[in-house]
Amino acid sequence: MAPFLHSIRRHAAWAGLAGVMVPLLVLLILQFRSLSTLKRTWALAHRTSLESCLAEVSVLMEQELGARAERLLRVPAASFEPDQAHLAIRQLTSQPREGFRDIFLYKYQAGSKGTLLRFSLKEGALVPAEKSAGAEAATMAAAPWALFNEKAIPLESAQVSVDERDSEHRLIQVPITNVASQLVGMASAELDEDFMAKTILPQVIPKALASYFAEDIRANLVVSVRKPGGELVYATEDVEGQRDEVSAPLIFAFKSWRVGIRSRDFTPEQFASSNFTINAALSFVLGFVLVGGVALALRTASRELKLSQMKSDFVSNVSHELKTPLASIRLFGELMRLGRVTSEDKVKEYGAFIDAESRRLTQLITNILDSSRIESGRKVYARDEVELGELVSEGLKSFEVICRHQGYQVKLQPPAERVTVTGDWSSLAQVVHNLVDNAIKYSPAGSTIDLSLDRHLGQARLRVRDQGIGIDSSEQEKIFERFHRVSTGLLHEVRGSGLGLSIVKHVVEAHGGRIDLESAPGKGSTFTLWLPLSKQAAPEDEEAAGPGEAPAAARAAGGEP
Repeated sequence: MAPFLHSIRRHAAWAGLAGVMVPLLVLLILQFRSLSTLKRTWALAHRTSLESCLAEVSVLMEQELGARAERLLRVPAASFEPDQAHLAIRQLTSQPREGFRDIFLYKYQAGSKGTLLRFSLKEGALVPAEKSAGAEAATMAAAPWALFNEKAIPLESAQVSVDERDSEHRLIQVPITNVASQLVGMASAELDEDFMAKTILPQVIPKALASYFAEDIRANLVVSVRKPGGELVYATEDVEGQRDEVSAPLIFAFKSWRVGIRSRDFTPEQFASSNFTINAALSFVLGFVLVGGVALALRTASRELKLSQMKSDFVSNVSHELKTPLASIRLFGELMRLGRVTSEDKVKEYGAFIDAESRRLTQLITNILDSSRIESGRKVYARDEVELGELVSEGLKSFEVICRHQGYQVKLQPPAERVTVTGDWSSLAQVVHNLVDNAIKYSPAGSTIDLSLDRHLGQARLRVRDQGIGIDSSEQEKIFERFHRVSTGLLHEVRGSGLGLSIVKHVVEAHGGRIDLESAPGKGSTFTLWLPLSKQAAPEDEEAAGPGEAPAAARAAGGEP
């Protein structure tokens, strides 16, 4: 039942991944189709925006010129009455005239041709208009409005208008009505082309661009204004030899001029392609990140399931590990208590068994407690001078009973000189015990466990070599993880908690050393510990090197770490 439930949990993770991937794939496909449609319509939309921007230029021009004309030309209706010309003079004198050349007032008279006056700024007076092209243009512009005066037709909306029948003398005019909304006169001013090109257009074009485009798009647009025949009036930058993508005539004034717009670096089609590429890339990156997040979450969940299973195996193994030595101790103690052991040799033998099983039980409990301290960060190590030869010899004594009864041979090649390190005696002894115990567990009965201790390359080197089942390269990094046990057919036959090697790695690294492994399936394993020599144990050979040089130099020495 348990394997079945485990299988369901394992496949549930894949089902969850599929449940996320399928909607995400559909979403990406729909997004791609949407972006493709957007790409096709973007150029048209961009062109429409360009056309709207050009129309906005005309609107802003009308507002700017209209406002200036209103302020200057909206003279009081009483100005056209006898002896009231001073009212108009006061108005025309007090307002700025930038953008306008000659100013005319046309007074309508019933049944006869009206009177045209010109404002002389130099004289500060309204004088009869001399015959000129500008005066003729002003008379011609005012003539169509005479009907309103003759017929006394109320002029409800006296709006500013532009007359451009004479393209050399464009007039902007303001109808002047009395309180009864009857037209009594026309105030007009000749527009200044230079002021238009140098002041009005540089004001209104940036405003129009800002109304329709973001700053980065505005930076790519060039706007120009040309007279009939292509003569350039104004441009936001040099456009000679360039063709406008969109152009349109000005609507309010200077209607013969055309305002054009084009892209400086890329066209609307390139805009569309660039936006499509960017958005598609962002969509796929977002999808990739989402899939990565889901995969990471599922991987974490899978690891948690695996860890949970490993902890369950750990509890089971530890329970067995605790029961086995306790059962042996109880059995031998019961035999001795009942007096069934009479010979002195048997008493010593049973006592040795009890001592060995007690050590084994103590070591198991020590591993569990140390693993807990390491995980919580509470493990503290003493810093004393430790002679490794003595420590290893002492550690091997706890294996004498099991080696004698199961035929193992543990051989130690002693060092030619004292090997002293600075560290915690009990923790380093635990390291040696765990490595030898691990070698015995995974080696067949009667095999040999070889240990060698020496100084090498300025460090203390301890090697533990067995003739066991070996470890596959894919497992060699994992065996130093907590609760991990090599996945072989012996997994449930060999006792163990899965903590020994993780404690070995932590203790060795805490002492400034490292552990290497050489192993292959069926060829046994060799664990090599490297520990810094104590300061009092100066290196005596010519090959001495610092800890940072040990790995490379060690690999060069006979292929061993």
